Amino acid sequence: MVIGIRRANGEDFLPPPGATRILAGDILFAFGKSAAVNEGIGERH
Repeated sequence: MVIGIRRANGEDFLPPPGATRILAGDILFAFGKSAAVNEGIGERH
């Protein structure tokens, strides 16, 4: 579950409204088991 988004300009959404789009450069704050979080965002190697 995404519990927060920080935009590249420093703006925070805690928690983000449901219709909030994730943009390039955003930092996501997520909560959950690591396997579930990785599945939701895709593991990067």
